[in-house]
Amino acid sequence: MELLRFSLGLVLTGSGLSSGQIDGLITASANICSSITTEYFNKTIVELFSGDNLVRLLNAATSVQARIAVLGIASMVSPDDLGELHDRCIIFVIECTDLSDDQERKGLLSAVHRLMLDCGWFDELVEILTCILKTIAAGILAKFSADVPHQVFQSLKKKHKLPMKISTKIGFLNGKGSKFPDKSKIKKAFNLAAGIAWQLKELIVNVDMRKALLKSPNLEDAFYSLKIISQIFIEQCVNFEFFDTSPIVCLATLSLYLSLENDDSVILNDDVQSGSECMNSHVKYRILDNTLSSLLSWVEKIFDGVVVGQSGISPSRVKHNVDIPWQQPSRQKAGYDLSSDIPEAKGIENAMELCTSILKFIADIAAMNLVGHNDICCLRFASAYARYAISTIGGYRREVSSFKEDDLKEIFEYLKSSFTYAAKFLHMILQHSNGFSSVPVEAFYLSNDLLDLVTAIEPYFGLKHAYQMISIAKPWLPVLLLGLGCHQLTKCTHQSDQPSFIDPGWHHYPTWLAVVSKAELREISEAKDGDNGGTTSEPETCAFTKLILTAVAMLQKGNPIVLDAIGCVLLVGLDVGLHARDFGLLFGLVHFIFVKLLGKEFTFWKEFEQMTAYLQEIYPRFENELANPSLDEEEREKLEAAMDLLSSFFINSG
Repeated sequence: MELLRFSLGLVLTGSGLSSGQIDGLITASANICSSITTEYFNKTIVELFSGDNLVRLLNAATSVQARIAVLGIASMVSPDDLGELHDRCIIFVIECTDLSDDQERKGLLSAVHRLMLDCGWFDELVEILTCILKTIAAGILAKFSADVPHQVFQSLKKKHKLPMKISTKIGFLNGKGSKFPDKSKIKKAFNLAAGIAWQLKELIVNVDMRKALLKSPNLEDAFYSLKIISQIFIEQCVNFEFFDTSPIVCLATLSLYLSLENDDSVILNDDVQSGSECMNSHVKYRILDNTLSSLLSWVEKIFDGVVVGQSGISPSRVKHNVDIPWQQPSRQKAGYDLSSDIPEAKGIENAMELCTSILKFIADIAAMNLVGHNDICCLRFASAYARYAISTIGGYRREVSSFKEDDLKEIFEYLKSSFTYAAKFLHMILQHSNGFSSVPVEAFYLSNDLLDLVTAIEPYFGLKHAYQMISIAKPWLPVLLLGLGCHQLTKCTHQSDQPSFIDPGWHHYPTWLAVVSKAELREISEAKDGDNGGTTSEPETCAFTKLILTAVAMLQKGNPIVLDAIGCVLLVGLDVGLHARDFGLLFGLVHFIFVKLLGKEFTFWKEFEQMTAYLQEIYPRFENELANPSLDEEEREKLEAAMDLLSSFFINSG
């Protein structure tokens, strides 16, 4: 006790102490308090750390950690006269812009939240956070159309007057400013919204605070305000120099915990026709379902146009096809332009960060088996994202002559994370399927798109980054192989009379097949030069071939039925090569399949029923092509070499 009294006296008198010494004494005092059991918090300690002394300590503290220590003391001691400290807490709560990378301030806000809960100010905290979100959402509705129920739309259109203690700190949200007449004000509002959303998310994930939050009468307003803000954050993400996914993460987290909450007293109006409903298990589940559907619908607007140009796939491939009765097309109000002259790489980075956060959310709820009937549209989203990433980054590399590696440094980090989340989700889909017959064909598409994404890293980011991506992809290789084979395994299970060959019109032609073929041709050429005694240059390195060789080893040690299915996927390239008269592609794939994948020493050739059936179907087309007099010498040589390998297969398979 005397040590506490002495330390406090030194700090409050400030007698010749440096800022570091003051902060050290404050932190030491907090540690002493935390080591004292509750029963010893007598009247003397409460008087020692009175409300006035706590405010003086807070003013004396120069570091964030020291301020956190003061708030911790206040939370432990809980004196009665905390009026001024209460006001300081409110200031901390509302001054929360530029939080994303500031871990110290996040720690300070967490301490503020704990103090406000312990002191009985939690309802006021939630009301303040909600009031700011509602004001920002109302300003957004003046500029954009958003997906909200009619009665919520009408409520948010009403004028919201912020309390004086808040409005003096964030005046740009009041009066005419709440209409956001210029881009700078709306971007300030989005920055503030991100800080408020981060705080709300912290309340949700804390067990004690979540219980109080889910009973709050402000919950519905907070939910729909977040939904409006998140929609515009997503649709306008490429236009922000400042971008923070906190509103989207908060909306997703709140929806998740609402779906998991067992207390039926939680009220949230989620049905336009029936009005306010009790949050029973069905309604809670539907909120998570609708939130996920909305997120996918909003992010689709980013993909539209880019994905179509890359793969020829219709946007309808990506659409979630889930009926949301109150959903309306979002649009920017006439005469308002949020675009800005931010660097193109920053816009791409924003989109990658956004999609990575959504993929993480999907992977997390899939692990809890909560994706529901959104599984197919989530697979389509992951595929569309992979193709979007390949297209936008490739376009940027081609268009920007003064490209710098640092421009895409953050983007590569998001690509690594998003690949992992997408692969994890694919794993969940395969794991939860009742046999291959129930695996959606979109799992097959996603497997191809993820392999295409891996092949894109080397030409866009360089060999070093390519090997990093290979190390990320390698643990998921069994999942990708099962995803590739699931479509053919389904056909095998159904024992269809139709040819087992996958229609070449599916999705889009996988880039990774062309990369495999090209690498095989290069290896053949290098071996031929060596046999002829010629000088050979240093062999070109292709990082992706390392991953493919690992896959080959896995398949050769595994079930021949799976190998047969993967072989049929590879044989898709033969049809494409014949149709396009690309005999290099054709020969490279044939050589890879029959020399690398199967190998002359392989003994289970008769097990490959699907490959045999398809090759018997396509072989006459090789013969017809070989009879074509217009073939040049090089084309004829490649075609004959491919036919020799095919013939050896028929001989060995009997």
